[in-house]
Amino acid sequence: MNELKKQELLESIQIYLSPLIVLYDGFPMSFLGVIQSHMEKKILIHRVKDALRQYMDKYEKPGLVLQSTTIYIRGITGGLYLTKDIEAPDLNSIIDDPESEQAKRAGAFVRSSVLMEIMSPDGDLYAKWADSFWDQGLQVDTCKFGDTGDE
Repeated sequence: MNELKKQELLESIQIYLSPLIVLYDGFPMSFLGVIQSHMEKKILIHRVKDALRQYMDKYEKPGLVLQSTTIYIRGITGGLYLTKDIEAPDLNSIIDDPESEQAKRAGAFVRSSVLMEIMSPDGDLYAKWADSFWDQGLQVDTCKFGDTGDE
């Protein structure tokens, strides 16, 4: 956390993660702390719903970029291993040229690789948190899909 403070990133991360830290027990990154713990619950819920709405479709650009970030972080921290027969896709193509064949290949790689996060040796922990997120979400507020306004 000292490095995040030094780079002046900690406060921004705390702001972005505050809805998950405040609303959800057991959030794996709650150790980072929260700045906005006294923000209205309604505002925090709106932020979670807005993020879900924006990133939930794993085939659309926002969702793919979010998933790509997971794979990118795994790669730069030394946790992603590819055999010599597998060429790493150009993740930037998802942003730069999302309709290209290169981006489609990268998207398929990302979607399949993200599943490894749950199936990793720590997979039980991640799967439990994912299940917990959805279960707790039902207690936090209702969730409706489609053209239902703010829900």
